[in-house]
Amino acid sequence: MPKLRFTPQLVKSAVCEQGKRKTLFFDSDCKWLVLEVRSTHTATYYLRYPSARGGTRLLKLGDVLDLTLAQARQKADKYRSMIAMGQDPAADKAVHRQVPTVNTFIHDSYPSFRATSGHGSATKACSESTLNPSGASATLTRSPRQISSASWPSTAPRTRRGHVTAC
Repeated sequence: MPKLRFTPQLVKSAVCEQGKRKTLFFDSDCKWLVLEVRSTHTATYYLRYPSARGGTRLLKLGDVLDLTLAQARQKADKYRSMIAMGQDPAADKAVHRQVPTVNTFIHDSYPSFRATSGHGSATKACSESTLNPSGASATLTRSPRQISSASWPSTAPRTRRGHVTAC
């Protein structure tokens, strides 16, 4: 774990120590900035900072291919100021990870969608779902293509041929 003055040339030429999976290099100019070089010849910038519980935490800043040294130092400065104000950037990221994606939200909030999702189930979902265009719940026993314009209320969307477009 050598402490060096990072330069763009040093970052490009840094290699992992022989026989190890990764080597950490510490910047002498930017407090808590770490360069992790792996045996797979990839490198990542991290911010290694003291946690509130007395240990240390690593916060990933970005890959060497995505960030320049100057950008990594700017991000490190930004996160250091957040830490000085009492915030924990890694905890903030964990909170953001708890926000569900749209897909997860729909599957968790709408069990009927979860039961009918998958390949080839669109027609099944349309034919077995309950449609409520006029306020009355009616379970379909025929597929949408079998329903004629005469057997469906006028508020339902229709195609040019008069068939209901339920899905």
